[in-house]
Amino acid sequence: LRVAGRLGPGARPAVTGRLAVAGGSFRYPGAAVGVQDLAFTADLEPDGFAVNDLRARVGGEPLRAQLAVSRFADPQARFAVKGALDLAALSQALAPKDTKVAGRAELNVRGAGRVRDPGSFALDGNAALVNASLEGPALPRRVEAISASVQLAPEQATVRGLTARAGKSTFTLDASLTRPLALAIRPGAAAPA
Repeated sequence: LRVAGRLGPGARPAVTGRLAVAGGSFRYPGAAVGVQDLAFTADLEPDGFAVNDLRARVGGEPLRAQLAVSRFADPQARFAVKGALDLAALSQALAPKDTKVAGRAELNVRGAGRVRDPGSFALDGNAALVNASLEGPALPRRVEAISASVQLAPEQATVRGLTARAGKSTFTLDASLTRPLALAIRPGAAAPA
């Protein structure tokens, strides 16, 4: 790696070069499972970076990913994720602190857009939730047996067979969402999905 320039208010040094990680692992405190066999190479440039070969095992399942970010002043990103994901391994990254997420997500998803506006991301691919659950203080009951398939197109997500159970109640839902990542934005911060 090479670092050139000043660091301080309004100044950021330029970092260039390549960073490689092999055999890495981590586990969030309290997480049921962790991430193992983490390996990637990151190519760093003054105004961006690219990771084209991330590989890991999450809860024993293989996962591959790519991520590139450019123009740090107003970041643009592109990503791809393929593999099975044990949601318990990343529960703390996916949900509020006191909420537990479990189950499995099967992903083959690609996207690109402006980081400051998640609703701008054009998505493609598909995803499935299998036997997921959600439990936390904001929910009156544990929600379990969550399953769904999602087909992603650049401006729309089509959800088929979203099912879940909470106590004796169950539901099934099919839906279409325009700008699906806009749902992750705080209300009033961007145009509605």
